[in-house]
Amino acid sequence: MSEKPIIDVLVVGAGPVGLTLAIDLTRRGVTCRIIEQSPTYQIGTRGRGISMRSQQVFEDLGILEALLPYDEGMPPTRNYDHDILVNVTNPSLAAPPVPPPYRPFLMINQEHTEAVLRERLASFGRQVELARNWSASPRRRRSLLQTSRTQVRTRRSTLATWWGAMEAIAQCVKPLISRSWAKPGTRSIFSWPTFR
Repeated sequence: MSEKPIIDVLVVGAGPVGLTLAIDLTRRGVTCRIIEQSPTYQIGTRGRGISMRSQQVFEDLGILEALLPYDEGMPPTRNYDHDILVNVTNPSLAAPPVPPPYRPFLMINQEHTEAVLRERLASFGRQVELARNWSASPRRRRSLLQTSRTQVRTRRSTLATWWGAMEAIAQCVKPLISRSWAKPGTRSIFSWPTFR
C-alpha cells in the first residue's frame, strides 16, 4: 500500500478568509492545502470595505502596502427628498482619525483583495487548487467538529489532521460551533487560539 501524503490543515474555500488563513498557517510552517470548488477565481465583489483591524492583519501578513493602490475611497452619500438632492456628505470625514499607514476604511473590490492574497500565498510556494470538491458528506463534516485529530479525505486522497471550511460555516457548521467548543478534547479550526 502506498503512503498517502498527510498535511496539517485542509482549507476549504479560497475567499479572503480562506486565503488569509492559508497565508498565516504557511508562514508559520504549518503544511496546508487550499481548495476551491469554483473552476475560476471570482470576478466582482461581495464585500468592499476593509476595516482598520483587517488592515492591521493584512499589514502583519505583509500585503497592506500592495492593497493601498487599489483603494477607491469612500463614495459620497447623497440624500434626496423625492427627486430633489438635499445634501451631499463625505462619510470618511465622520470617521475618527487613524494612524498611518491605516485608513478608516479601504474600499477595494474583492477580486483585487483576493488577487493580492493569492500572490502572497504564492510567495510561500502555495497555490489555490481550483475545481476541487471536498468529498466528505454533510453528516461527516458535522462529525469532524467533534473528532480529535480527524483525517479528512479529498478526491486526491490527501489526508489532513485539521480542516477549515470557510463556506461551510453558514451551511452546516455554524449551528455546531458552540456545541463543539463545549466538549473537552474537541479540536476544530474555530477553537484555535489567535496566532501571534
